[in-house]
Amino acid sequence: MRKPPQQQRSQFLVKNLIEATARVFDRRGLHLTTRDVAEEAGVSVGSLYQYFKNKDELLAALVSQMSTDVALVVTRNLPQRLALDYPTFYKTCLTEIVALVSENLGYRAVARHWHELRTAQAVQAAEQQLMEVARQYMLHHHDEYRPRDLQVSVFIAYNSTVYTVMQYLSLPHPPFGIDRLVEELTEMMSAYMARSGAP
Repeated sequence: MRKPPQQQRSQFLVKNLIEATARVFDRRGLHLTTRDVAEEAGVSVGSLYQYFKNKDELLAALVSQMSTDVALVVTRNLPQRLALDYPTFYKTCLTEIVALVSENLGYRAVARHWHELRTAQAVQAAEQQLMEVARQYMLHHHDEYRPRDLQVSVFIAYNSTVYTVMQYLSLPHPPFGIDRLVEELTEMMSAYMARSGAP
């Protein structure tokens, strides 16, 4: 069923404003203003305010879009992914997430300013989804991995990965290449999972 023209226009404008936010955020960081974004999008500030109250809402929309895209990457072909051994499963997911963030200037800007953003609500849904994928993997491989506390293991695996990746991507001149980061994280998390293996 086709959407009404007004709804299509609204969706196009919101998409345009989020893309403009990404470009301005990449250039100006947290100093961006709603006026900057409206100018970049080629619309009036009044038009922007019909959809977003302030710059925090614009940034939350950008982070929400990033979180959704990351969750989509991880859940793509999930049944096949769940059948992989842990190092391959982890490395495949991480490689795709890093590529997604690295290739999108807005997402790279989010990584650079991750600790300063007040967008916790925007990432909660994706965080829950990613942690659920990790939980499903451990349950799927219950003969190999029987952690003492599944919730603790998933929390540590998820947060160790996210913090390290965001910290790396926030550096203007990382001390080593992204492939090395992926390799080292895969080795570290595989060792952690092996320690949680079945007795």
